[in-house]
Order: sequence, then structure tokens, then C-alpha cells
Amino acid sequence: MSAIVLAILLIAPGDISIEQAETFASRDEATLQGEQAAEFFEQQGKTLGMALYKCGVKEACEASGLMVVMRLDAQGRVTRTWLNKQSVLGQCFEKELLSATFPTDGRPEFYTFIGFDF
Repeated sequence: MSAIVLAILLIAPGDISIEQAETFASRDEATLQGEQAAEFFEQQGKTLGMALYKCGVKEACEASGLMVVMRLDAQGRVTRTWLNKQSVLGQCFEKELLSATFPTDGRPEFYTFIGFDF
């Protein structure tokens, strides 16, 4: 039994930091081209707007400095998030993004992020 547990621990990927996830997101987003990029970022914008609305943000500057990195599966569903600031707004935003889906090209993992710099 302990050999099985050890094997699972060796095979299972370790959790990564938000910095690593952000690096992966920059890499993956840079591979999007043409119509695929337009469709992806259009959906990201709609998702962002809905999350801001549902979290009660009246002015975009309220979210300044907030960033959520997301890992998507092959169907574009969010499977993991990283939040850079633990706050009520950040947690609401993260919760809303967890239910989002994005158009992907079927890659088993795709990283993306939404952030606010004002």
C-alpha cells in the first residue's frame, strides 16, 4: 500500500506558485493567433465584465492590482485558480471565474490570467 502512495506522489504534479502560473499564462496566451486570439480575448472580456458586475464593482479602479491566474482544461473549463490578493473582492472575483469557460484549441492545459493595472 505504501508503495502505491509513494508512486502516486511521484507521478502527481506539484502545486505551482502564482508566479509560475503567470509565466505559463503569458507563454500560452502568446501562442494564440488571429481569429482564435480574437475569440478567446473577447470571451475573456465578457467574463471579466460579468465578474465585475456580480461582485458589485462600480468603478474599475476598485479592482486595481487584482490578478487571477486560471488553468483551463481541454474543454476550456477553469480547473484551478491563483489569486494574488486575498480580499473579499478578490475572492468573489475568483469564485465567478471558476464557473467560466473559454474557447480553447483542445490543449490538455492552458493558462491565462485576468489582471487590473491602473
